[in-house]
Amino acid sequence: MEVPAARLQFSLKRETLARLLDKTSFAMAHQDVRYYLNGVLLEVGEGRIVAVATDGHRLAKASGDIAAVDDATAVENGTGREAAQLIVPAKTVLEVKRLLAGAPEEITVQVSERTLRVDLGTTVLVSKLVEGQYPDYNRVIPTGLERRASIDKDRLRGALQRTAILSNEKYKGVRVTFEDNRLRL
Repeated sequence: MEVPAARLQFSLKRETLARLLDKTSFAMAHQDVRYYLNGVLLEVGEGRIVAVATDGHRLAKASGDIAAVDDATAVENGTGREAAQLIVPAKTVLEVKRLLAGAPEEITVQVSERTLRVDLGTTVLVSKLVEGQYPDYNRVIPTGLERRASIDKDRLRGALQRTAILSNEKYKGVRVTFEDNRLRL
């Protein structure tokens, strides 16, 4: 498969890419008719990368640092470069996650108009990108919520595991209520 000239190239640490994919890939859709949800959105800006995945019911977002971005088609806006967006297909995400175990410390990613190339040391993975416009995920992330709780994550995980046992196939949720100095599941 011949790879067209890259319009975007960046490097990032293996641990950063692994964390981004681990924290978001569970939420990506699989075989959804809205084909642009069948993968992970990567937004690459100056020194930062944001990964987002949603299946329409849940949404996951994670961000990390990257090395300098070589962007041949940077779009200038009033505040600098606009972040480049690319949708990596679900199968490619799963394969990259698998290959990261044997990859070197630094990963290089090149993006052309419709193609992604990930240099994983002895392995180079080339994939087509998902075409389409990813929804504006920032519009669905709530801001200014009226209640906030801080709790030890291990205690919360244990409590959620115990209450999830009682949920059924029809109602897979756990109800959360806030009381004075108490979070009830």
